[in-house]
Amino acid sequence: MSVKYKEEGEKLIVNTEALCALLSVTRMTVKRWADEGCPKHSRGWWDLADVLKWKGMVGTGNLKSVKDSKDMSFKEKKLYYEMKYKEAQAENMYLKNSIAKGEYLKRDEVIDELNRFFVVLKRSLMGLSRKIVTDIGLIVGQTTARKIESQIKEVIEDALSQMCINGVYEPPKSKKIKG
Repeated sequence: MSVKYKEEGEKLIVNTEALCALLSVTRMTVKRWADEGCPKHSRGWWDLADVLKWKGMVGTGNLKSVKDSKDMSFKEKKLYYEMKYKEAQAENMYLKNSIAKGEYLKRDEVIDELNRFFVVLKRSLMGLSRKIVTDIGLIVGQTTARKIESQIKEVIEDALSQMCINGVYEPPKSKKIKG
């Protein structure tokens, strides 16, 4: 058997061998603790924080702080910093795995892609008024169609400029399209 640990949400779960190594105790000691009521995560696995709480090495929800280190024995200090190290390692591995799975994207690639997207969006929205006027121009007449095109362009340009500045579009309160 080898030393193993896994992360479940915020919890650091270690196998019996890892618990023995971290606390510098034997398997028999861990077995005795289990018989005495030490909380287990599952067979052969231990929630390190729960074990430390049970052993009294942890305060109300948190490990003793570094400022309380003068009250800690050498063994407790060693355990504290080894646990912090293991937590940092687990977090680092989680991040590396997430990157390998493609869950994170490079910032520059995202910015370039969003810039391309917004250029296409702007061109499409600016062409929308021309398309609408072309479709309704035969029905309402050229003068009315041009007024409608102008009003649609004004609304689109207003929305785009607001999104450029604030990132949020707030439609005008009482402006009505004249026909």
